[in-house]
This record gives sequence, C-alpha cells and structure tokens, in this order.
Amino acid sequence: MSIALWKPFKFLINTVPIPFTNVGLDSNFDIFLQQNGIQIDPTYASVRSIAPVISVDTLDVSLAISTIGIAGLASTTFEMWFVPITSGAVAVPAAGAMKVSGTVGLAMLGSITGDGGENATEASATIELHALGTASVAPFLVSSAQTPPAAVELAATYYLGPVTFNGRTYDPTNLSINPGLEIAKRQSDGLAWHTFASFPRRASTIEISTEQVLALDDMTATAGADEIEGGIITDFVAYLRKSTIGITRVANATAEHVKLTVAKAMIVPGSTGGALDGFATQSVTITPLSTGGNPSMAFSVVSAIT
Repeated sequence: MSIALWKPFKFLINTVPIPFTNVGLDSNFDIFLQQNGIQIDPTYASVRSIAPVISVDTLDVSLAISTIGIAGLASTTFEMWFVPITSGAVAVPAAGAMKVSGTVGLAMLGSITGDGGENATEASATIELHALGTASVAPFLVSSAQTPPAAVELAATYYLGPVTFNGRTYDPTNLSINPGLEIAKRQSDGLAWHTFASFPRRASTIEISTEQVLALDDMTATAGADEIEGGIITDFVAYLRKSTIGITRVANATAEHVKLTVAKAMIVPGSTGGALDGFATQSVTITPLSTGGNPSMAFSVVSAIT
C-alpha cells in the first residue's frame, strides 16, 4: 500500500505569509447526542456548534507584531497549506496540495516568550485566529488538488535584550509577554458557527526572571525602599535584539530591534531563590495600566537599543 504523509507548508493572514515553526487548526466541534428510551447507546447526533481556532507559532516576532498588533486584527482572508510527501520523495510536489481557507476571522497575539542568559533561545510569538462564518459560508473551507504557492523563508530572529524599570537595567533569563486580549463570540440566526466576535477586555501581563536579585529591591515605586510590597512604576522598557541570516546580532544603534514600552504598571515580586551550587533568580510580574485612554503598552519594531 502506498501512502502519503502531509506536511504543513504555508500560512497566510490577509495575504501576509507568516513563517511558522508550528501551525494547527482546532475545529472545536461540539456534538449533541441523544439516546432513545431503551438504548444505552446514542441513536441521534447533530452538530451543536463549531468554533474553529488556528494557532501559529513564529520566530519572526517583528512580523507577528506588525501584522496583528496588540489591538488584534480583523482578518479578511486566511490560508493554511499542506503538501503530500510520498515515500522516497525529497522535494515538495508541484501539485496535489490541500488548502484550508476562510474569509472572516479575528486574530490576536497570544504570547511572546524567550529565554536569555546561559540557555538563550530565539524568542517566539503565538498568533491565535478565531475563524468566523457568515449567513451562507462556513468558517473554513477545504480545497484539495491545489497547486502550492511559493514557500516563505524566515528573514530574522530575535533574542532577549535588556529590560529596564525603576531606573535599573537587568538581563532577563526569561521573558513572557501576554497582551491579554479576551475574545467574546456569538452565534446568530440559529447557525452552528459564530458570526460575531470582538475584544471587550484586555488585561496584559509581563513575566520576567533574572539572576540579578537586586530586582527584589525594585518592587516599590522607589528603589532602595525597605518594604517589599509592590508598587507602581512608570519607566518599563524591554528589548528583543534582532539577528539576521549570517549576522550574530544586529548593532544597538540600528533601528531594527523590537521595543516594548509601558508608561505605567503595577509591579510585584514572584519567587526568589536558587540551588546552593547555582545562582539565585528573581521573578517579577508587571501588570500594564492605561493612562489617559492610551493602550497599556506599546510596541515598536524599528527601534535602536538605548
């Protein structure tokens, strides 16, 4: 028997190709079952609801931020491509691809994470797309026997740069940024899928770990305060340093790095400590706050590191 295995190949949102390390579609079918009076097994089944969600992980953090943004994105189109690979094949075939596509959806940044220090890894961003339907069209369609589009190549990667708050600069061993968008979806007209979605609330959080335990002294609004009780800070900045093919790291002065700025935030300590034969670490939680009606945090993807 000759079989083919299918390889995820390409993902596009609003015609923008997103290079990914992982992509997946969770169809989220909710099935209603009913048995009759004398049966223990169901005799009736129907689809109660469909709530498809596509998750995409990418190392091109800058592209994810500039495409989706912290406010989310109302997508007009999305495409997810798969190509069959047969036994012994060493190249993507010129035909026979499968495309999963849709015309309506709401996308948001899920999280941006990375590790620094001795175990530094590339930062990554997660995109979450909630597919919607219309009165006459389902949330996604599957098309087979398609000619695959051109491949997309990764153009840049990003690594944890310095983090500054309360007048001090730290080297993080871990950084996790969660824009915190909460989505609300509704069905209409008795349809199985959602036709409405919006973001009624955002509660962003930033988690940082560092081996510079002096950060514990910065849990109040004034560095050097004796009590560890949390406080409000007004100067949080975090950088993701860009690296391109063949280049170890892009120079500080080159305005191509990712910068996160928070003008006002609550800061509280997490865990503090470490093993006897290692170094102590300190975790910090930052909760961005809105000021003057502005978003609680802001990204730039064309920043120098200062």
